Amino acid sequence: MTVGQRLYLAIVPAILGVFAVAGLAYWGEYGREAPHILVLVGVIASVASLIVAWRNTRYVATRLTRIAPASATAPTDELEAIEREVTQLRQAVATAQAEEASAAAHAEASVRGYADLVADAAAGAARQVDELRMPLHILLENRFGDLNENQEEMLAAARAAADDIQANLERLGQIADVDRGGVRLRPERLRLSDMISALLPALTAEAERLGVRLTAEIAPLLPPLQADRAVLGRALSLLIGDAVHRTNAEGTVHVTVHERGEWPIPSDGSGPGLQTSVGPSLEVAITHGAGPEQQVDVALANRLIQLLGGTVLREPATTVISVPAAGDAGVRSAR
Repeated sequence: MTVGQRLYLAIVPAILGVFAVAGLAYWGEYGREAPHILVLVGVIASVASLIVAWRNTRYVATRLTRIAPASATAPTDELEAIEREVTQLRQAVATAQAEEASAAAHAEASVRGYADLVADAAAGAARQVDELRMPLHILLENRFGDLNENQEEMLAAARAAADDIQANLERLGQIADVDRGGVRLRPERLRLSDMISALLPALTAEAERLGVRLTAEIAPLLPPLQADRAVLGRALSLLIGDAVHRTNAEGTVHVTVHERGEWPIPSDGSGPGLQTSVGPSLEVAITHGAGPEQQVDVALANRLIQLLGGTVLREPATTVISVPAAGDAGVRSAR
């Protein structure tokens, strides 16, 4: 029972007492004799009102004394002390919220600063690597003298390493661009099935080069997406390419595209299983090997999918990409 209910409860017997007294006055004035039952009701109501009022008053006073600040001395009104403490608590909460907002703004500014620093460093390192790649290319493509087989292999390996370093640096710069809000989305209505079909030839060629079999299963009549074509294509290409590289030679990478909650469990039980639909979205499920991932590629792809309002769920041998369908509020623009 709340304090308010306790206080109002004391009014009930008091009201009965009032009616009883009014009845006594009436009968005493006109009947010259009041009924005994009316006198009894008045007495009981008065005593009950006194008891209830006393108990509730003592309860409220005890609770007020208990919750009043310890610094509130005897002559201090407990309610004033409690109001003062509540006011101080409100001020403390407001101050804490302001400090939290300031800290969040400072953290965001720091992230943007680090992203700018990483972007500048990546761009500078990429230029330096490009200066290294050019002499290697010239040495391999133009003969200035006879090179033995080992020298040619070392130069080719150096050029391949320089190419990989430059690609990673470019992706680090792109990650920094996403983190600092430098990517502007251009949403358009598109078909995920068409995007996957357009990406498969190049990805299949890369898989064949590595001795991996790439297969795809795309459900018909999929709803359209509202997304940036270049950003989504880049993310899907990176994640499927990572799946190919994580799979050993003679292994298989299988890509399944369905509406959320509709794609089935693979016969070998290696997939993530049936999903519960939580809105209009599409899923790209990729089953692959459990080799080491290409961390820079995956980090960039994750950020791009999140930028589109989607999610990426990664397991040792499965990657599930979920993107909102057209009409869903998931797509957002970068800051």
